[in-house]
Amino acid sequence: MHNGFAQIERNLMSPRRKALSILSWITIIFGVAVFAFACVMIGISASFISSTPTGADLSLLPDLTAIGSSETEFDGSMLGALVAVTLLFGIFIALVGIVYIVIGILGRRGAKDPRKIVPFMAVATVGLLLATCDLFALASTTGLDATTIAVSLLSFFFPALGVYLAYSIRLRREDVAQGAPLGPDSDEFENGFNPRKLGFMRVLQVMFALNIVISVLYLTTLIKGNYELDFNELLNLFNVIADGVLFWFLWQRYRTTRWVAMGLSTFNIVVGSGYHLATGVFDPTVQLFLCMGDIIVLIYFATSRRVQTVLTVPFSAERVEKRLDAAKESFYNPRTWAFWRSLIMYFCLFSIVGHWMEAAFCLLIKYGIVPGIYDPNSQIWSDWLYPFPVYGFGTVACALILYPIKNWLQRRIHNGWGPVIVSFIVNTLVCSAIELALGLLQNQPVNGVYPLWDYSNMFCNFMGQICLQNSLAFGAVATLMTWIVYPGLEKLMGKLPNNVANVVFIVVIVFFAIVFSLYCVNVVVPDFIGEAAMDAATAA
Repeated sequence: MHNGFAQIERNLMSPRRKALSILSWITIIFGVAVFAFACVMIGISASFISSTPTGADLSLLPDLTAIGSSETEFDGSMLGALVAVTLLFGIFIALVGIVYIVIGILGRRGAKDPRKIVPFMAVATVGLLLATCDLFALASTTGLDATTIAVSLLSFFFPALGVYLAYSIRLRREDVAQGAPLGPDSDEFENGFNPRKLGFMRVLQVMFALNIVISVLYLTTLIKGNYELDFNELLNLFNVIADGVLFWFLWQRYRTTRWVAMGLSTFNIVVGSGYHLATGVFDPTVQLFLCMGDIIVLIYFATSRRVQTVLTVPFSAERVEKRLDAAKESFYNPRTWAFWRSLIMYFCLFSIVGHWMEAAFCLLIKYGIVPGIYDPNSQIWSDWLYPFPVYGFGTVACALILYPIKNWLQRRIHNGWGPVIVSFIVNTLVCSAIELALGLLQNQPVNGVYPLWDYSNMFCNFMGQICLQNSLAFGAVATLMTWIVYPGLEKLMGKLPNNVANVVFIVVIVFFAIVFSLYCVNVVVPDFIGEAAMDAATAA
């Protein structure tokens, strides 16, 4: 009875499944042959190790006999080293044979039941990539013989055929066509996949998060003057930001994730390869290895049925709620996520924009338009992305403190410029208090010299930390922020679709984490750790 069902199952197999079954049997037979050959090598090497070197018969080791000649004499230590190498090589070949056997078993399993073909697809794809690397390496060498070329081509052909058959079976949904359960999660879902399970996409999501964390931590170890960011490193930092966006897209199950992931992978492959070609350092094997992760992501998102089934949420154009207060606009809504999302972005952006504003003010001092002292060697004139968090905190203070005061003044004072003038005075006092507090905390004299700023020679200064001129300037900027810039930015954010605003938020946060870690945090790695890492890299 069992043989009858087996015969019916074989008759129902499509030509692709039959071909995959035959290919899997060939792979299993080849793996057994390789494993048997490895066992012979291990056995011969073991017999040499157990015998005396002088009594060993070199004819039992063809490879060693080829090395030995009339011009070479082996002593006991040389022979022992060669035997040890042969033993290790035999163990490696045995592992290769086991891998081939496992691949063949997975292929047979997938040919019999297409629902279980995913593991074979994964190992066959990895095998194809490794075989492609071997072909590129082979093409860059000289002195090839026919046997080496034939073996390399076969090692490429069989994984390529396996990948083609597996993906063809998967895409044609033969498991559904034959009335089998619809997918690996269970048969209770329409398309066979539980929409709550991301599968391999969950692994990618974790990898995206780890890449962000590791990259930011790595940037903290770069000391100014000891590094230079080249094109590849800038491309990697761009991908760190993209990983943040993809992490959020997968979290939200956006349908757009598939096309974004495929587009970014294609972009990395094309741009990275083009850059290395343009600079004359293109090596096919190295480039394929560098692009392997993007190739896997591209193939997965292009062919996976789970991606097409699970990622179904549209990237909607829903707009942020308009924050209106009766007859006039009011953007102070601390109970909403949109309010805090904007506030966090403003802190990050104006920490950098404030750097540029201070540089512009120093130019006025340089050309004698306003009094003061500027340092031509100051960090203000370099590292233009260096964030000055004091300006970020000032922006937050404008939104949380000064903007509500401005609204209150508008309700209380109804004559023309009255609210603006009173708001300017309040803003000046608040900004002076903030600068004084930060100065007392961070700008204490070192050997009688203020490390950050010194207003001791300025008119109407207090403790060298604040002065009338700068307080008035900060008050003017805060008034501009409170009355024009902040409401304008909130109007702009209110016009963005909610999903777009979230993506902008992620981009800004990851970008600020990169520049803050690169410029403001410097972790000094002990010398012995650096030397150990260098030795490990050299050994590898």
